Parts: sequence; structure tokens; C-alpha cells
Amino acid sequence: MGTTYERAPKAIEALVGTALEQFHPKLHKVGVTIDCSVARRESKKEGYCHALKRNGYLIDAKIQITSLQDRARGIADAKLMIDAYEWDRMNDRRKLALVDHELEHLDLVPIRPTKKNGFATGNRHDDLGRPSLRSRPHDWELTGFADVTQRHKQFSHEAAQFVEFQAHYSQLEFFGPNVLQIAESAVKNGKKSKRSKKK
Repeated sequence: MGTTYERAPKAIEALVGTALEQFHPKLHKVGVTIDCSVARRESKKEGYCHALKRNGYLIDAKIQITSLQDRARGIADAKLMIDAYEWDRMNDRRKLALVDHELEHLDLVPIRPTKKNGFATGNRHDDLGRPSLRSRPHDWELTGFADVTQRHKQFSHEAAQFVEFQAHYSQLEFFGPNVLQIAESAVKNGKKSKRSKKK
């Protein structure tokens, strides 16, 4: 059957509205609009399964800033795509956190004050009068290969990334004390459920 796409249900659109208002007041204040859709995949081998990938890795969602041409066609300022398979397995708090994560990628483009524009401030707008957006990258991304880390230990690029991450973020209380055990348990349960489906 392959991958199919559908408009997101009203519940997802409402959750996006809540996340915008609660966590992204600057986007909400200028009226940034988000078009929500869902990707769903069925395969002969796996059945109902993960649909979204980026650079070969499974992802739960992705957000894309809409081009000026598409905005002129009436499409929203940004397009949010959610993986239905993962979404169906999340509790409400994880769903809200995922939507918040994707919206965090959206940044308003500020006006650079110059003599020419009279030292104007505020946010830029496009030719249609819509708020100009730019994509914000993650604060961190850890990548690497287990085999390389095994071979080169502390001299590996992977080890350097972990050291840098720890130096920057170890003082902050990001997660509760049991987050690693909970995450590990969730991964194991996910693998078990996939294996049981294949049987």
C-alpha cells in the first residue's frame, strides 16, 4: 500500500493551537498559521508502521516553512507532518511535547535596523504581508557510529560530542532522575510489540 497522507484531525489542530498560545506566544501574537497533516504507512512485511524518515532515520514529525508561492495559493505559513504510527502510541503529554518541539523550529525574522529603514524594529513580513519565518536548528544533535566508538574510545569524534554535550548541559536539570530507565523500557516495549506483530 505504501505511504498515504491525510489532513490532520481536529484534535491535532487544537493541540497545535494550544502549543502556539502556551509555548510560542510571539508566533501566536503575529498570527502564524500551521497546516497539519498525517502520514500513514502500510507494508506487506510490517503492516501498519512508521512512515516518516529524514536522512534514513525514523522521525515522529517534521515541520517546513511554506514558500511564498504556496502562501499566495492560500497555504498556511508552515506545514506540520506527523507520523500516524508513532502518534497513535503516544500519551497526551508526549504529543504536546512533540508539537512543541516542531514549533520550536520556527523563528520570526527580525528587521535589521539601518539608516535606510529609519532604524525600524519588529519582525519582517513577506510580499503578502505574512510574518517572515526562518528555520531554527536543534540546540544539539549527537551522531556517530558504535563501531568507531568501540575502536577509538575517548579519541573518537563520537566521544568528543558527548564531552561537549556534558560540558554545556550537565548543570541543567532537563529530565527527571528515572528518565533513562523509562526511555529504555519504552524502547524495549516498542521492539517487543513490533516482533509480536511480525509473528
